[in-house]
Order: sequence, then structure tokens, then C-alpha cells
Amino acid sequence: MSATRTGPSLGALPLTAVVAVSLGNGIGANGTLPWRLPKDMAYFRAATLHAADVSREDARMREAGYERRAVPVKNAVIMGRHTWDSIPPRFRPLQGRINVVVSTTMAPSELGTPGTEQADTLLARSLDEAVQLLQERRYARYNLPGATAGTALGRAFVIGGAQLYRTALAQRPTADTWILEQLLVTRILSPIDEHTMDVFLEEFRSPVQRARDEATARTLPQELLADGEAHESRWLLVPRDEHARLVPPAQADLLGRVVDDKGIAVHFQSLMADDAAAPPVASDAARTREQAKQWKKERKLQAQKKTPMPQEAPPAKAQGRAGDPPQVQLSKTLAYILRHGTQKEHLEVRADGYVRLDAVLARPRIGKIAMDDAGRAPTHDDVEAAVHDNAKKRFELTSGSDASPADEGTCRWIRAVQGHSIAAVTDLSHTSLSPANVGEHLAEENGMHYAIHGTDEHAFEQILASGALKRMRRNQIHLAKGRPGASGIISGMRRRCTRLLYVDVGRALADGVPFDVSPNGVVLTPGVGDSGALPLSYVAHVTDAEGRQVWSCHASTQ
Repeated sequence: MSATRTGPSLGALPLTAVVAVSLGNGIGANGTLPWRLPKDMAYFRAATLHAADVSREDARMREAGYERRAVPVKNAVIMGRHTWDSIPPRFRPLQGRINVVVSTTMAPSELGTPGTEQADTLLARSLDEAVQLLQERRYARYNLPGATAGTALGRAFVIGGAQLYRTALAQRPTADTWILEQLLVTRILSPIDEHTMDVFLEEFRSPVQRARDEATARTLPQELLADGEAHESRWLLVPRDEHARLVPPAQADLLGRVVDDKGIAVHFQSLMADDAAAPPVASDAARTREQAKQWKKERKLQAQKKTPMPQEAPPAKAQGRAGDPPQVQLSKTLAYILRHGTQKEHLEVRADGYVRLDAVLARPRIGKIAMDDAGRAPTHDDVEAAVHDNAKKRFELTSGSDASPADEGTCRWIRAVQGHSIAAVTDLSHTSLSPANVGEHLAEENGMHYAIHGTDEHAFEQILASGALKRMRRNQIHLAKGRPGASGIISGMRRRCTRLLYVDVGRALADGVPFDVSPNGVVLTPGVGDSGALPLSYVAHVTDAEGRQVWSCHASTQ
């Protein structure tokens, strides 16, 4: 069916975004999910498979003289290439759903393997193109002239990654394209190391919503926050009696509740776009528009009551988890800004990674960190202490001129010593390894000078599937000189890693693969050539956290 179809219109395609996100809006780390949540995965599957309520669309088409066809109907999941790649090959495409991958570089041949549902796995170059493909499937439910054969569309979900979420949240759609109607948010309330994340959502909450999330994380109540409260946001909390239409009954009771998911506290939230912030559309959203009008009235009534915002939860957006001491919040926020956030924070960063300290302290993200009960903002002395006390020695401070840290002067400059995703940072004064000096920096075992890359079981499956370690969004692949906790090992790997990959650095160096060592002892490599990957052929073996071997390069080639 072409984009110039004539006949009755169903209007804009309603989209629902489904996302699991930390308190600080982190959604990914090193190309993977930073958590494994069985209840959330079951919730995601149930929500995206739940049969759509299209009775209003059916009625509209019947009035125009068109009836439903006897065709299979499936929901659609729209995702970016990185999200597609992050799904283990044996699970993709996601079964029972139309899979749409948005990528400007992917070839159709990369979408599947023999035996998969190729007819329901589509490739689009943009979200708009994905919507156009799905609109054809939407009209395929009816006996219109020239209706597309095959699977018809029920509901459409945006499931990641960050760029697609950003596009969906930011764009103001017209009545002829699409509208982001709902957000199904799994808010991770338990302590999560935000500084380990490298993918974040833009803030879509109001200060009140953000403060309430932080207060919920502190108290972990088991009941839903009051429906219809004054959020001053585009996104309104959906009342409990409206939950049932969003997900199956088995999952509906989760919405609005804080539950324990494999030891992690999560808050299942449903939010709907405020009608005042989105243009009217002739779609199945008519009922929810009426709901939005009612909620808007309730908001005004609540605002007139002047419901106070909790004083214990200021609306600052520092990195770090709720309840972290101020010094920890400062350290994590510095790590985020200096490694990943200079462009977003409008800071000038040099090729050697240095940024003027006074410019960093002037950023609101830093200024909103309360260093004491009086709300004092961080100072030079606080940063000095954060740098000195950081156990992993992530930062360096120096003095120089206003123009350069290399010149004499009293201007203070700061940088992160490794972990960057900023392309402009290319000269961090690391020590380059070579076959001649590798023995001075790395331990030797069975004639092999090795470094260790730590990960978890899920990510290791993806590494095996791809055949390589990848630097993902960072500039280098990170390795440690030894196991966490070993003498002299302060950085390079998280202690909770369950899969330790022993890389034969000596052999890789002999083959021309570059490796460096940062001042805090992290071993870094950009991978082979411009690929951003280090083939598994350089991984000698893999152990679990207790040291038991679970994989070896030799065994894999038998």
C-alpha cells in the first residue's frame, strides 16, 4: 500500500515507548543492559505481545464501509541497530511480533538467519520510514482496495536505543505521521553505579516527578503515588483503573508498584502524553484524550492545594544513586562529565582530556550537589579531595595558564585518565606497550603476558556470538592487569563481574595490535585497525568469578 492511499484515515500511529531506566536516566553500559531483571523481562514480553484494543478503529472503518479481514495481527517493536545486536542471536527476531530495525548502515541480509520470520522483520532508515511501513500494516486489517497481504499491525512499541528514544521524545508529530502516546517505564530504584553507564536518556520528568522518584528510592513504599498529582510535565501518571488496557491482567497489577526483582527494587510506571502538549489526532487515542482532559483538571485542583514538594529530595540531577554521600555524588558526576558529557555540558575539552576546573564547577549539574546541610555547592577544595580520595584514581589535576595546562600558571585543570567516549580526546599521555616492555607492566602465566576483561554471563554470550570484544561507545576496550582485589590492582574491572576473559596481550602486540596503560593501571586497546574490536582469537581462556575455566580458545577451535 502506498503512502498516497485514498480512503478513510486512521490518523497518526500511536507509539508506546518501553524502557528500563535508572534514577539518573541511565539505560546502558558497554553496549549491554546494566541489570538482569526477570520480572521486567516478563513484563516487557507480555506488554509487547498484548493484543491491541482497536475497536474504535474498527468502528471508524465500518462506518466508511470497510470490514476487518481474517488476517493475523501482531504488535510491532521498533529498535535501533545496537538494540538489535544486543539481543542474543537465538532470540531474534523477537517472536510473535513484527520487528523493525532502524539503521542507516545495516543491510537487509543482516536481519536474520535461515528459519526466522523474515516477512515480519523489516529494515527502515529512520523512525518516520518505520512508521510508514507500519501504517501499511495497520490498514492491512481491513478489506481496503490494494491492502497489503501478510501480517497486520496491532500496537507499535519503541524499545531502544537512546537515539530512537530521543527522537520519539523530542519530535512534535503531525496528525499524518505518529504520536508518542505512552511511556511504560521500569524505574530502577536500587543502588546502581551510574558512573559505569555510558548511555543516558534525556530528562523527561518534571522536577516534582524526579524528586518523587528519588524520595521513593529512599523510602521504597509499596503503594502508588497519588494519581493526578501536579507534575508540570508533558507526561502524566496513568491512574490504576486505566492500567488493564495497557498490559495483560497478569502484569497489570505490577503497574504503579515497587517490587523486588532479583534483589533489585523497581517501580513499574505508566505515563501518558499530556493532551495539551500534543496535537489532536484522529486515532484510537480518542478515549485517552478524554482521560487526559480529566487528569488535567485534577492537576489544577492539586496545584491549588499547593501540595509541597518533599524537602529531602531536591531536584538536582547529579550522577550517583539516591543516598550517596555528597563526595561520592561529586566523584561520579565528575566521571560522567569528563568522560562522556563535555559536549552536553557545553565544555571545551582538549585532546589530552583536560577541562578548566572553574568551567566544570560552573555547570548546574555540579552546582546542584549539596555538600552540606546548608546546600553548599562544590568548591575547588571539594574537587581536590574527590581526586585525592578516589580509590580507582580516575582523575588528574594540574595547574597551568588560562590557555593550556602545559604552560605555567595558577589556572586549575582536571581530566579523567581513561574511560572516554569523547572522540576529541586522543592524547591522554598513556604508556604504550610493546613486545619489549610488556613484561614490565603485565604478569606472565605459562609464557603469556595477559590482561583481563571482566563482564557478565549475558554480555559474554554476545561476545561469543560476535566473535570479538568490542569497545562499543567508548574509545578503547578496557582490561585490568589482574583480578579485582589482587595486590596493586585498583581499576579496570568491576568486582561483580562473573566472566573474566584472559587476553594474550603479548601475542596481540606481536601482531601489531596497540595497547596502552593508563596512570591508574587500566590496560586499553582500540582493537584491530579501525574495527573497534579485538577478535576472540586473542582470548586464551575465560573463567568464572571463582577461577573455574568456562571457555578456552583452544577448545573452541577443536
